Amino acid sequence: MATFKVQNFKYLITCNKCYKQYVGQTSTKLKERLNDYRCNIKLHKNTTIAVHFNNPLHNISNLSIAPTEQIDYKFPAELLCREVRTILDDYITHNN
Repeated sequence: MATFKVQNFKYLITCNKCYKQYVGQTSTKLKERLNDYRCNIKLHKNTTIAVHFNNPLHNISNLSIAPTEQIDYKFPAELLCREVRTILDDYITHNN
C-alpha cells in the first residue's frame, strides 16, 4: 500500500526532526494530499501542519507521510471513526 496512488485511507505524517506525528484521513490520492500540505507550508498558511513545519529548525524536508490503512469509502463515516480511534489510542498510549 506504500504507493502515492492509494485513495480512501488514513495516513500518518511524522516530523523527522522532533518526531511529532499527525494522523489524517482523505479520499484523495496520497500524492494530491501531500501536494496540498507542501503548498500550505510554502504559503505559510495557518494550518497545523504548515505552522509546525514553518517553526524554527523545521522545514518541509523533515516531513514524511505514509498511508496506514485503506478504507472502504462506501461508508465515509468509517474513515473518520478510524482516524479518531487512532488518535485516541495514541493519546492513551503516550499518557499512561
